[in-house]
Amino acid sequence: MKNTKPASCESLYPEQKQEQLEVLLTGDSEQSLDWLNAILAPVVEINSQRLLLQSEDRFTQLLRKQQPVDVIIHRLGQQPEQQLDALSSLLPVINNTAGKTTLIVIGPADQPLLMRAAMRAGANDYLPEPFSNQELLSLLETLFEHRQANSSIRQARITAALSASGGAGATFLACNLAHIKATNHQKCLLLDLNFRMGSVLQFMDLYSDYGLEDVLAELPSLDQTALAGYLARHESGLEVLAMKQPDLMAYSDPDTDQLARLLKLLKQGRDDVVIDLPMFPTNISTFIQDQADDICLVIQQDMLSLRNALRWLDLSESELGLSRDQFTIVVNRYHPRLPIRVNDICNTLKVGEVVTIPGDYHRVSNSLNSGKPLLKQAPKASVTKAVVALHSRFTGQTEAPSRLSALVKRLFG
Repeated sequence: MKNTKPASCESLYPEQKQEQLEVLLTGDSEQSLDWLNAILAPVVEINSQRLLLQSEDRFTQLLRKQQPVDVIIHRLGQQPEQQLDALSSLLPVINNTAGKTTLIVIGPADQPLLMRAAMRAGANDYLPEPFSNQELLSLLETLFEHRQANSSIRQARITAALSASGGAGATFLACNLAHIKATNHQKCLLLDLNFRMGSVLQFMDLYSDYGLEDVLAELPSLDQTALAGYLARHESGLEVLAMKQPDLMAYSDPDTDQLARLLKLLKQGRDDVVIDLPMFPTNISTFIQDQADDICLVIQQDMLSLRNALRWLDLSESELGLSRDQFTIVVNRYHPRLPIRVNDICNTLKVGEVVTIPGDYHRVSNSLNSGKPLLKQAPKASVTKAVVALHSRFTGQTEAPSRLSALVKRLFG
């Protein structure tokens, strides 16, 4: 990253259009901001904003209103300790869509206690004055290249499953879809967002020393390496994240900012994230629905389930702007001899088609009791074939590769 004259702004990669590094310049004097802006202005990969801080209250108010930024460069001035205290409290709540916000603090070179205070406040680097312009630009160049590398990391496809009525089978479907993906050598994570009555770990016969509650508590400081220590792992390779101790009363739902950070972290470097959603409309279910690529609304052949599903579809359409085409209606435990048929369901819900999963109480209950997914417990059963076919519907594959390919051939051969 070169510092050239403003009249001839230079790009690191002139042959291709690059994303910009969003930088917020802060300080308690116009001179500080002018000086920092003059250093950064010639570099086209940097989009800088200025924020003049004249009091701690103003610092708090304005920083909370700022658009997400990648880097904050703060030059210490009067009352540096108070400024660092404010930074320390604000950094965890700054919504940064590109990842964790990097804080660079510029201050005097002869005050080691102030340097330590900056590091405790969350500073990634402390630049003692005086320093050359190239030192600051080199730091930003490293951050820019890291951002470019991260943008090339694959992002997972999100499949969400939710029940229109209690016991409809969304958890059953989510666990088995995720297991099929993992068996197919896809890097898949199964996320249980039922904070009060989640049962994904039991479905998969897993135990974890840590849970989703721990991940949310440490979310601002987590990266992929740290996240790995919080995940349970199934023998198929499937990663699982769920509440270690679901609690009906004690736990409060995360807000949308936390959910956005969590989802961004989980999507990085994975092929799929399958999410088991709570049944009732909450900020969790509405937010995840809006982010999901595939939404499975699981129902049964009864009027209560149909009424709830109709309400859910109408609510999603009117409040979230989601069309019915974005939902896959999955009729679990379907029996062709029951009074409510496929045509009745389509007409009631105003959808063109539904997917049916046949009822098989014996094999499904054996699967649940043993903690073994259907693909392992009963690979040739009709219910397993139906879930495999649903997986293929989402992936657009008529035959999946590797072990699943051979299995599909045996099942449908």
